[in-house]
Amino acid sequence: MARIEELIKERFSGYTDIQKLAIPVVSSGKNTLIIAPTGFGKTEAAILPVLAKLESKNGEPGIQALYITPTKSLNRDMMERMTWWCKELKIALAVRHGDTSQSERLKQSKTPPQLLITTPETLQSLLAAKKAGAGLKNVKYVIVDEIHELFDSKRGAQFSIALERLNERAEFQRIGISATVGEKTSMAQFLCSKRMCEIISLSKYRELEIKVENPRANEDDAELAKELFLDGKAVARMKRIKELVEEEKTLIFVNTRQIAETLANRLLILRANVAIHHGSLAREIRIAAEENFKKGKTQGLVCTSSLELGIDIGDVEKVVQYMSPRQVARMLQRVGRSGHSAERIAKAVVITSDDEDKLEAEVIAEMAKEGLVEREEPHRNALDVLAHQVCGILLEKGNEQGEEAGNTGERSGTTFDYVYSLVTRAYNFSGLPKEELEKVLQQLHLERIIGYSGMQAGGQIRGTGRTREYYYSHLSTIPSQKRMAIRNAATNSLVASLDEAFASTLEKGVLFISKGIPWKVLDMFEDEIIVEPAETHSLAVPDWTGEEIPVSFNVAQRVAGRREKVQTPMPREKLAVIESCEEVIVIHLHAGNRINETIARVLGEIFTTRFGASVFVSSDQYRIVARMPRPTKAEWVKQALLETFDISGTLRNFVPTTSLFRFKLTHVARAFGLLGDDGKMTRKLAEMLKGTPVFDEAMRTFFLDYLDVEGAQKILGEMRGGKIEVETINVGKLTPLGRKGVDAVSASELIAPVEPSSEIVKAFKNGIMEENIRFVCTYCGKYFYRKISKIGAKEKLKCEHCNSPMVAVLNKKNRDLNEKETKKQKKELLKIASLVDAYGKRAVIALSAYGVGVDGATRILQRLHRDEDYLFVDLLEAQKQFIRTKKYWSA
Repeated sequence: MARIEELIKERFSGYTDIQKLAIPVVSSGKNTLIIAPTGFGKTEAAILPVLAKLESKNGEPGIQALYITPTKSLNRDMMERMTWWCKELKIALAVRHGDTSQSERLKQSKTPPQLLITTPETLQSLLAAKKAGAGLKNVKYVIVDEIHELFDSKRGAQFSIALERLNERAEFQRIGISATVGEKTSMAQFLCSKRMCEIISLSKYRELEIKVENPRANEDDAELAKELFLDGKAVARMKRIKELVEEEKTLIFVNTRQIAETLANRLLILRANVAIHHGSLAREIRIAAEENFKKGKTQGLVCTSSLELGIDIGDVEKVVQYMSPRQVARMLQRVGRSGHSAERIAKAVVITSDDEDKLEAEVIAEMAKEGLVEREEPHRNALDVLAHQVCGILLEKGNEQGEEAGNTGERSGTTFDYVYSLVTRAYNFSGLPKEELEKVLQQLHLERIIGYSGMQAGGQIRGTGRTREYYYSHLSTIPSQKRMAIRNAATNSLVASLDEAFASTLEKGVLFISKGIPWKVLDMFEDEIIVEPAETHSLAVPDWTGEEIPVSFNVAQRVAGRREKVQTPMPREKLAVIESCEEVIVIHLHAGNRINETIARVLGEIFTTRFGASVFVSSDQYRIVARMPRPTKAEWVKQALLETFDISGTLRNFVPTTSLFRFKLTHVARAFGLLGDDGKMTRKLAEMLKGTPVFDEAMRTFFLDYLDVEGAQKILGEMRGGKIEVETINVGKLTPLGRKGVDAVSASELIAPVEPSSEIVKAFKNGIMEENIRFVCTYCGKYFYRKISKIGAKEKLKCEHCNSPMVAVLNKKNRDLNEKETKKQKKELLKIASLVDAYGKRAVIALSAYGVGVDGATRILQRLHRDEDYLFVDLLEAQKQFIRTKKYWSA
C-alpha cells in the first residue's frame, strides 16, 4: 500500500473523521455502509482501500471492482475523479452506461477493465450478456454510491435482485455510500440482505446555519411587479434571491422543474447572473451550466434534485432553497452542498412564499439540525420488477448452458425453486409468497415471454423467442414516456425534450418557457418541435411539471405544535378542527399528505353515497377540503368521521375508477410487456386485468406512492378513542387557514391539475377586465354598456333604463339581436341573466372568457373561489381546453 499512501499524502493534508473510521473496516474486507453528509470524504473512504487492493492484484483477468452510481452524470463525474488515481496506480479504468459507444463496449468485452464505473441499469444489461457478462465472474468489490437514491424506488427493488444474481458468480464485498438517512439498519439490509454489514456513521456532523425568510413587498416593487406580471410579494422574493446570488456563489434549489423554469426566467429578467439545471435539459446544456458555474462565469444555478447528489461543480458558498423543501432529508442533502467540506459551516437561506410555508420550513430546519430524518419505505415484492428479473435469470442460465435463450431457448431454462431461492435472498423480495411468483410466471407464460409448466408439473421455466427482446427493452423501471425534441430554428441546436403529454397541448404560435427563457412554436412534427426565442415572456407557460413532494406526519405534527392560539379553535398535535362555511367543509388535521389524502378519499366516497351526489374532496398536509351538494353542519361531518368504516376496502373499490390509477396501470402493463410504449389503457382492458398480477402491482404501487392506510387508521382510531380531540365551528366566512384550502375543492383526482403561473393569470385577467361589455335587458329589451373593471365586486347589476336585475351579457354571436330573435336565443338570454343576477361581476367575467360558454361558466362559478384570481385560473384552463379541442369539432 506504499504507493497509494504516497498519493494520499500528496493529495490530502490528512484523513477526515469518517475516513478514519471507515477505511480500516473497508480494508478488512467487511461489508460496509458509510453514512455521512456531502463533503465529508465518504467517497474516498470507500474507494481508496479498494484501489489499494486492485494495485496489489494487477494482472488478474476480468472486472474486479464495480462502482455503481444512480445517474450517468455521476458516472461521468466519478470517471473524472478516478482517472488520476488509476493512472498513477496503473489500474485499468472504464465507464459504461447507456451513452457508451459500441466501439468502447467491444473494447471492454475483449479487455475488461479492473474497475468499471456504471449504473444499475447497465449492470442489468451486463448480467444477461454472454460476452460482457463473462467479465463479471471475478468481481470482488461492489461500491454503491448514493445508495439512498435507490432505496425507496423500483430501481432499488430491481437492483437488490441484481446484486444476488451477481453473487451467483462469486462472493464479493459490498460497500455502500449514503447521505444521512432515517433508518440505517434497513439501508444496510438493502445493501447486504441477511449478510453481516458494519455501519459507519458519525455521532456529530458539521454545523448547519439555516435562515428562513419571508420577504415582504415595499412600494418600490409595484412598478417591477407590473413588468414581471407578478404580485409585490413575488417580486420581493425574486429581489432577495438576486441579492443572495450577488453576495457569493449560490445553488438555488426548487422542488419542481416547473418552478425552476419560472424562477430562472424571472431572475434573468432581473439581470441576475444565473443559469438553470435539471434532468430534462439536454446533456450538453447541463454540462455547460456545471462548467460555467465551476469556472465562476455563472454566479447562481437554479436547480432541482439533479444537483443534490455529489456532482463536482466547484465551490458552493451558499444554498438558497426556494419555498419549503417539504422533507428533512432534502434539506440536509441540499444544505450539505454548501461549503462541501467537513470543517466549514453549511449555510442555507430558505425563501418562503407565505407564513405557513415559513412555519413549515422553520420546523424542517429544526429537525435537520436534530438529525430527525424521515423513514422511507422500500418497494417490497414489486411484481413487474420480478417479471423482468425472471427473464434475466433465464438469459443467464441460457448463457451458462451455451444457448442464447432469447434466440433458440428451447433447451435452456431453470426451475421455479431456483428462481424463488435466488430472488428471496434479495432484501426487497425476502417476504415474497410463492403464490405471487406463480402468478407472475403464469402471466409471462400467457404473454409467451417465457414457457412455464406450472408449479404442479415441476415448475420448469424456459426461454422463448420473446425473452431476450422483453428483457433488454425493459431494463429501466422508470416509466417510459415518448419525448419530443425541441430544436432552435435560429441555431439548429437541440434545446431540451418535452414530455409527450405536454407537447400534445402545444400549437403553432404558442409560447412556453424552457431553458429559463421563453420560446415560440414555429412548427410541429411527429418527433420534433421547431421553436425560436420569443420576445415576450408574459404568456409563456412553463413546460415542466412534477408530483408534489409529500410532507411527513412528523413534520406536520411539529408544525401543529408551533401554531399560535387564536380566538377560534386552532389545530394542534392532538386537536383536529372541522370548519363549516355553507357547503364548504375544511377539516384541519396536521397528519401529512399521505394520511390526509387517504382520509379525504374515503370521506369523499362516504359523503357521495349519503348525499346521492358527487362530493369533491382535496387535501394537503394540513387540511382536508370538501364541497358538499348543500350547506352542511360541522357536527354532521364529525359524526361521520368518527364512525367505523373499512378504509382499505373503500379505497380498493374507489381507486380503480380514478384516472391516476389507470395511468399507473398503463406503466405496469408496459413493464409486464402487455402494452407497447404507445399502448393505451382503456377502461375495458383495465376491467379485464382485475385479478392479474398486473392489476395487483398497479394497486400496490398506488397505495405506496400516494396513501397511508395504516397511518389513517391510527389517526381515526385515536379520534374515536378521545386521544385526538375533534372540535367543530360553523362560520359565515372561512377562517384564514380554511381559505388556504378552498382552491382544492374543484380537484376530482389525487393528482392536482397544473396551476398556471401568476404572470399568465395577470395577463389574462387584464385582457378581460378592460373589455367593454354590451348588456341587454330581458325585460325592456334595451341595451347598455359597462366596462368590467368599472363594475363593483359586490354590485348588483341592473338595467340602466328600467332598473330590472335580469340583464344578459351579449357575446359576439348574439350581439345584434333584435325583435326577430328566436325562442331558443331568448331562453339562453334568460339563462345568462339568471347567472348575472346570482353571481354579479364574476358571472360577467366568466361569460366574457373566450370559449367558456354559459354551461362552462355555470360549472366554474359553482366552485368556491378565494378571490377573483382563482376564478381567472379556472377560466384560463377552460379557455385553453376550448382552444385545444375546437379544431376537432364539426362545423
